[in-house]
Amino acid sequence: MELEVGDDDDDDDKDECLYVEENSSSEEDEEELNYGNRSADQYMTEVIDEDDEYDVEIDKDSEHCDSETPSLVEQNVPENVPSLEEGDLNHEWSNFHLNDDSAAVPKGQPGYDPLHKLRPFINHLNHLFQTTYIPEQHIIIDEALCPWRGKLSFKVYMKDKPVKWGIKLYHLCESKSGYVWQFEILCGMPGLSNRPYDVVQRLLGPLKSLGYCLYTDTYYTSLALAEDLASSNTGFTGTVLSNIIGLPKEFMNTKLDTGGVDFRRCKNTVVLRWKDKTDVAVLSTIHRPQMVAVNTRTSVKKRPTAIVDYHKNMGGVDLNDHMISYNAFYRKTTKWWKKLAFHMLTLTMVQAHCLYLKVRKMIGKPGMCLEDFMISVGEDLVTVPKSDGDQPTGAAVPQDPQQLRIQGSHLSHFLVPLKGRKNCCVCYARLKAEGTDSKYRRKRTKRTKWECQQCKKALCVHPCMKAYHTMQDYTRPLQNLV
Repeated sequence: MELEVGDDDDDDDKDECLYVEENSSSEEDEEELNYGNRSADQYMTEVIDEDDEYDVEIDKDSEHCDSETPSLVEQNVPENVPSLEEGDLNHEWSNFHLNDDSAAVPKGQPGYDPLHKLRPFINHLNHLFQTTYIPEQHIIIDEALCPWRGKLSFKVYMKDKPVKWGIKLYHLCESKSGYVWQFEILCGMPGLSNRPYDVVQRLLGPLKSLGYCLYTDTYYTSLALAEDLASSNTGFTGTVLSNIIGLPKEFMNTKLDTGGVDFRRCKNTVVLRWKDKTDVAVLSTIHRPQMVAVNTRTSVKKRPTAIVDYHKNMGGVDLNDHMISYNAFYRKTTKWWKKLAFHMLTLTMVQAHCLYLKVRKMIGKPGMCLEDFMISVGEDLVTVPKSDGDQPTGAAVPQDPQQLRIQGSHLSHFLVPLKGRKNCCVCYARLKAEGTDSKYRRKRTKRTKWECQQCKKALCVHPCMKAYHTMQDYTRPLQNLV
C-alpha cells in the first residue's frame, strides 16, 4: 500500500508542554490535552521490564556512598586554600556572571538572545561534549527539565516529569549510557523554529549520514522525518499516534484482538500496530515486521522486534535525569539563569561520571558511585596549588611537562579516541629503559587508539594511563599497579 507523505505543520499543536503565558486553561484541561501524546510511551514502560543501562559494577563500600558522608568543609583542607566566611560567599554569589550584560541586544531588536547570560557557557559545553566522546550507534532525542517555578517567559509545564514546571531542554543522548552528546534549550528565540522536525535536524547535525539509529517518542515522529533520515543513511524508530499525518486512517483505527499485529510498508518504512493491553503503533526504517520471544514474569510472549528494540534503547534521557536529580542544585535563587547554569554544571559532572564508568568497565574494575566521584573531583580542585601573590589568582599551570602530567589526580586526565593507532609512550619508555634497541622497541611496543586529552600522549587504557599520571618514574615494572 502506498503511503503519502503529509504536511506536519500541525505537529506544533501536539506539543506535550504548555507555555504558561499563552495558555489560560486550568491544570485539569492541560492534563487532558497532553494525555494523548504520551499514552503509547507510558504503556511501553509498563508492559516490558526495564534493562540495566550499566554493566559496570559500582563500589557500594566506598567511603562516600553512605548517608553520613562528611562534607568537604569538615574534611582536611590544605593550608594554602583560603576559607570564605558566609558574607564573603554571598558577595561572590552576587557577582557571579557568565557573559557581559553590556553587550546584550535589547528585546525586540534583531539579534536578541533570551539566553545571552548563558550563551558562552552553553556553546562551550556543547563543544566539550561533542569532542570528548563519540556515541555508539543507537541514539535518542527526548526532553529534560530544569526545575523552575518563578516568573519566566519560556517556563513550561510537563505533566509526565517528576518536577512539572521548569525550563525545557532537548537532549541528544547515547541510548545505553545516557551520555548527552548535544543539547538545546527551549527559549523562544526569534527566528528559531521549535517544530519537532527542525529540532531533530539541528540536534543530529554532523551525525547524519554516519549510520546512526535514532529513537524518538510520539512528539517527534513523523513520516516526513523518517523518510528524510533514511535518505541520509540514518535509521529511525519512533512511536506514533493514531492521527499522524500521512498514514491511512482505516489502518490506524482498525481494532485488533489481544496479541494481534498489523503493518503497512512503503519502500523502507514500516508502520506496525500491536495490541497487548492497549494499541501501540511504531514507525521504523530499520526493522522488519517480525516477532521475537520475550521472557516476562509469568510466561514467554511474542512481541514485535521494533517495539522490543524501542523499549531497550529509549531510557537514556530518563537515566540522565535520574542521575542529575540525585545531586541536584537546591540553593534558592531569584535568578533563573543561575539555576540553569548550575543545572548544566551538574549535567557536566554526570557526563564525566559516565565516561569514568566506561573506562573502569574497560579495565574490568568497579567504579565509584556518583556521590563519591563528585567528592573526589572536589578534593582534586581544592588541592590544586595556587599562584604567588604577584601573579593572577587561580590554579598555577606548571611549566614542566613532568609536573603537569602528575598534577592533582589521574582522574583529572581522561582518554579520548585517536583517528588511528600510535605507540603507547609508557610501553615504549619501559622497553627503552631496559636497554633494548630501537627496532625491538618498535616491534614490541603496544599500539593504542587512545590518548590523554590534556597531555596529548598515546596511552594504553590499563595500566599505562594510571602509571603515566601517578608515577614519577613510570618506566619501572607495572605488574603490581592497581
